[in-house]
Amino acid sequence: MRDLTQEQGRGNQLSIRTGDRRWRVSVRQLGLRLSEAVVPPVAISAPSSGRICRMVITSTLTPTVSYDDAGAAIRWLADVLGLSEADVYDGPDGNVVFAQLVWRTGIVFISARAPADNPWAKVGPASIALAAEDADTVDRLHERAVAAGAEINRPIHDAVTPAFPEGSHQFDLRDPEGNLWTVATFQPRFSLSGPRDGQILEQ
Repeated sequence: MRDLTQEQGRGNQLSIRTGDRRWRVSVRQLGLRLSEAVVPPVAISAPSSGRICRMVITSTLTPTVSYDDAGAAIRWLADVLGLSEADVYDGPDGNVVFAQLVWRTGIVFISARAPADNPWAKVGPASIALAAEDADTVDRLHERAVAAGAEINRPIHDAVTPAFPEGSHQFDLRDPEGNLWTVATFQPRFSLSGPRDGQILEQ
């Protein structure tokens, strides 16, 4: 397997380089929309034939949410909001102490609350925003949350703010331990100039 580094996106294609070779691949081949595919840093693993087999996105900003019962929190986040497990680590007593959950191209750390004498014991509640793919996804997750008896702080509504003048279809809810989650169609983004020539984003 080779690690291939994203160079830049143009139209519906990405320019990929590996060593001194450069080639292009369509975003559709990667199974992503362009808005998701240009989030750096990213490495694409491919066999020697050059065929794309998977895409690995390395998160450079990752929130951590601490819970008294991390295992129950993970089940709630998966069942109600649709997050998926990437890694889950149990302690000697069999209880979850740390996990990585995935939402589209984002990762959130879930941890068991530390003992009172540990600085990590004094964190939370947290506020996390999940950028959904479309309004239908927001509506579906809202229906799922209501059916699960979740505490809905603000039901489905359309918001327009200076930060997102195109508007956002969204709702807010709290998880069983009081953390606030927003599910919305806003798409936070920033402009990229692309990595410098020869820069390695992931090894």
